[in-house]
Amino acid sequence: MFGKISQFTFKKIRPLVGMKNKIRFFLYLPLLLLVYSCISTSNKIMSPNFEKVDKEGIILIYLKNNYSEIANEELFEKTIVPVSKNHIKIVYPPQVEWDLRAKGFVYKDTSTFKNLLGEGEYYFLYVDILDVRDPDELEIQSKEERQMQGEPDLSKKLKLKFQLYSLQSKRFIYTAIVNGEAGAYSQERKNGGSVSFNVHTLSGVYKKSIKQGISSMVKHCGL
Repeated sequence: MFGKISQFTFKKIRPLVGMKNKIRFFLYLPLLLLVYSCISTSNKIMSPNFEKVDKEGIILIYLKNNYSEIANEELFEKTIVPVSKNHIKIVYPPQVEWDLRAKGFVYKDTSTFKNLLGEGEYYFLYVDILDVRDPDELEIQSKEERQMQGEPDLSKKLKLKFQLYSLQSKRFIYTAIVNGEAGAYSQERKNGGSVSFNVHTLSGVYKKSIKQGISSMVKHCGL
């Protein structure tokens, strides 16, 4: 689901666009990609924060996805840390595994969470994937298919849930839903058909949604 940067190239599109439209198509392509293929996010607070979050506390983040450990570490360093570093310390547990083990805490063993009590103000941030839409990045339609089916929807969508748990009060103190979407572009062909494509990857949508979710949490938790 979360692959490398898309290998999509415009070589796949070039032969599919009519000659009369080709110059115009590529002349305006940068603008078209900006308008139609941008990644947008929206945020909905489900449970507003009702407990003061200690700015001196530490948040242990749990990223529930099928990324490799290396990919998650890169996501943490390049996306999460820059957004949160001036507000509160967020820690990716595998990076400090031995320090946590010294306190009796094991990353995936919930029974050890209580061992952090008395070690400072600790919180757990769970980021779950609720829904995913990852269609093919290229679709070609004939005139007949276009008339019968309409334009295909190749937008890539993702829904994430952010939940902040307080170890001290033993409850979730903040919950939010973030929706991310990368739009697609459709070009009519000379024969009346169309070629539709999306230059974004689901990975890009995920990263921007994570950034939005962290930023929103920081804001609504008064950090």
